Amino acid sequence: MLDFALLNTVLAEHLDRLGLDPEPRRETLRSWTHGGIERLAFADGLTLVHKYGHAPLAHEAATHRVFQAAGVPVATLYSGEVRAKHMTLLMEDLGEPERAATEDEVLALLHVLHRAPSPPGSPSLSEYTMITLPDRARWHLDRLQETGRWTSAAGRLGDDLDKVRKVSEERCAGADQEPFGWVHTEIAGNGVHVGPKGVRLIDFARSYVGPVLLDLVSWGDALDRPRPREARAFLEKYVDQGGPATTLDRRAGLAAERWALAWLRVWRVEWYLEQSAIRGSDPALDPERQALARRNMDQALDLFEL
Repeated sequence: MLDFALLNTVLAEHLDRLGLDPEPRRETLRSWTHGGIERLAFADGLTLVHKYGHAPLAHEAATHRVFQAAGVPVATLYSGEVRAKHMTLLMEDLGEPERAATEDEVLALLHVLHRAPSPPGSPSLSEYTMITLPDRARWHLDRLQETGRWTSAAGRLGDDLDKVRKVSEERCAGADQEPFGWVHTEIAGNGVHVGPKGVRLIDFARSYVGPVLLDLVSWGDALDRPRPREARAFLEKYVDQGGPATTLDRRAGLAAERWALAWLRVWRVEWYLEQSAIRGSDPALDPERQALARRNMDQALDLFEL
């Protein structure tokens, strides 16, 4: 649970160090179980964004600092701290988004991001850890079943996770080859902000170091069905604009785009299960997450040709 008394104390200290009013007007922009985002408005018209969170999201402060120093286009970070596993960030207010990012804008951001150094201690999805994704997903599923949740979906989903686990060592081949670096995970969602101050990457809470292909194929991906042809075209454009030629190499006997689309879906299944079991454990969200997990599992099996 979030310790709001601690968060408020830390926020007031940081505002004081910046020479700002420690009690600005606060407007909630987003909130969830382990964190939130709010806009701070000061009497002189200045606004800042305050992002706060609890472990395991607390690594975002260090990530932001490294990317800002490396020239990745992000909101300027003015202050950040992790205290007692609680993260506090004070950053530039980019204003309201004006439009969605274009494909060329996203490609330009990805090239800069993928060349940036990885922050020390970053979460990682290497070939070794990717092999264990089905096991981790199954562990969360078992924990949910023990509390009487996800029972209707558990049998078939568990069997399918076991099916992927049996071939995961073989199908993970190529995970560590170039391009390998920072994976945003929200590049096709809310991860790009286009506003009055230009194009910026935002929200690194779910990011990790891993196979960049998973970021690339997410652009233009759809929940209803995978789109390998569109994914291939985006990969080719990435290479044409300077990405490594190995981006297009086959992996584990599959075309690069099918391999990445499949593993992206296994990663999502593990994420939905973790969200339900640990991070956002509201049972009211179970039906929606079960449907998403089932759809992604079916698509992963098809892409893996299992």
